[in-house]
Amino acid sequence: MDAFKKQPYETFVVGADFSKVLKNDETITDTNATALDKNGAVASESVIDNSSISEADGIMSVRVQAGEESLSPYKLTFRIISSAANKYELDVKMYVREL
Repeated sequence: MDAFKKQPYETFVVGADFSKVLKNDETITDTNATALDKNGAVASESVIDNSSISEADGIMSVRVQAGEESLSPYKLTFRIISSAANKYELDVKMYVREL
């Protein structure tokens, strides 16, 4: 997923699929998610529920929430460290629009 849309009221889980870069015996051992608004300001606490971060089968998941149309798009960055000490990162754009 490169991008997705949501309304400010909506809250749901999105995932970053690292399964294609992990080797057969490699697992995710550490995760981190951050968010920047369109101005480059840190918005992690307002649009990401960091207590919801989970991982299964090479996919890192996190709950997104809130957001403001005037600060959209947000850049969500998903980072992992693997059992082989490899570091991987995926960026996703989150567009917030009140319809």
